Amino acid sequence: MSEWNELRFWYSSDVTSEELYTFKRDVMLPALEAHAIDQFLCLDQAAFMLLRFYSTEEVFETIVKQLERKLPKQFSDITRESWTPEGDARERIQAAKQFLSADDYIMAKEGWKILGRKDNEWLVAVEDLDKQVEAFSTFMSDVLGKFTRSYIEKMPYRVEDRWLLSVFVHLMLDSISVWQEMEAEVREFPYV
Repeated sequence: MSEWNELRFWYSSDVTSEELYTFKRDVMLPALEAHAIDQFLCLDQAAFMLLRFYSTEEVFETIVKQLERKLPKQFSDITRESWTPEGDARERIQAAKQFLSADDYIMAKEGWKILGRKDNEWLVAVEDLDKQVEAFSTFMSDVLGKFTRSYIEKMPYRVEDRWLLSVFVHLMLDSISVWQEMEAEVREFPYV
């Protein structure tokens, strides 16, 4: 039976973004590709890199062994955590609602959404929580991994130019019909 797992690759404080990118390109992605892993999420954190992927236990253990053999010297340990995209999505949605400090009516509801801005205030409305969780977890489990794989495989180097990265974000949003005022609001909303 397949399930989601999370690996944390702990690294020293002197690891560079370029070294993390190279590890993803040269070690992580080939290991996932060798086992036809399409559902994955890879994120850099302050002290570790997260790799979450959906597989059987046997494939999981094989991938861990492959990654351990090629772990750069800057990495000190690999730990395993339990994780599900649905659980993560639900927690993040609730944490963001707390951050917003919406009115009592919205706070009493489980689901919410941002409609936009008016007079420098975020307009909050009720939304079906299950619908939000499904969208968020689909993004984390299906969409983001495909983007990560495509980007790392196709880009000749790790882009550091902030303007160029801003254009990438703009084009990604445009490609899913998020533009003009909505795009500006999306870019302004703080990460929670």
